[in-house]
This record gives sequence, C-alpha cells and structure tokens, in this order.
Amino acid sequence: MYTDETNLSLLISLLSEERDRLQILIDQAISDHEYLSAHYHAVALEKVSLSLYKLRNIEDPLYSEKEFWKRTIELLKKDIESEGSSDMLEYYESCILNAREELEKLSQEVRQPSHNESRQFAAVLEQLLDKKVKNLKLFLDKTDKFYYSH
Repeated sequence: MYTDETNLSLLISLLSEERDRLQILIDQAISDHEYLSAHYHAVALEKVSLSLYKLRNIEDPLYSEKEFWKRTIELLKKDIESEGSSDMLEYYESCILNAREELEKLSQEVRQPSHNESRQFAAVLEQLLDKKVKNLKLFLDKTDKFYYSH
C-alpha cells in the first residue's frame, strides 16, 4: 500500500526525470536550430521545475535554505578557482566553512511549530471546549506525534 510519503517521493522522482528529459530536448532543439521548439520546452521545464521545487519544500520545509547554502558553496568554490590573491583565497575558504556549518545545522534541525501555529491551535481547542464549533474536521499525521490525555 502506498503512503503519502511514498506518493510524494514517487512524484518527485517522476518530475525529476521529466525535468532531465526536457533539458535534453532543449539542448537537442538548440543544436538543430529549432529555437521555437526549444522555447516551448523551456516553458515546460520552468513549470516542471516550479512544481518540483514546491514538492521538495513540502517534503522538507528547510529545502530552500539548504539549497541556498549549497549554491553558495558552489559559487565560492568557483571563485576560489579563479582567484590569485592568497588573502581572498583565505576569505573564500572561511566563507565556505561558515556555509558548510550552516548547512550542517539545517540538516540536523527538526522543524518545530511556530509560536503563531501553537497559538492558533490553542484558540481552536478553546473554541471546541466552549462548544462554539459545530463541524470539525481534524487531520492528524502520524509523524507529528500528537498526544492526547484525559
């Protein structure tokens, strides 16, 4: 039986494959001087990439921040390759070290509900206890570890 997590992972992998195929089609169209075709494939690639980005953020709420630090590290490595000054090399290496530390922190961090989310949840529970709510739909996720006691 498929769970939401496996469905999400499957969808992400399928969209990743589609993104790769579209990139190949774009490269092929450009080499064949079919620029209009390349444009349409690029538009489709943009849509697929946006969907993929959204799904990865659902899968991992810290995905955007992690990707930011990964790109920062890659750019700094490129700067090191083209830099001749030893002072700048030292600066870039310290920046890479800081970026790796931030990335490591994010990899170990578990997202906690924000204060605002907790306050909203408390307000809804209060309305429920005061019998002000007539129709209630409650969706729980097994991974959120919701505890209830009497």
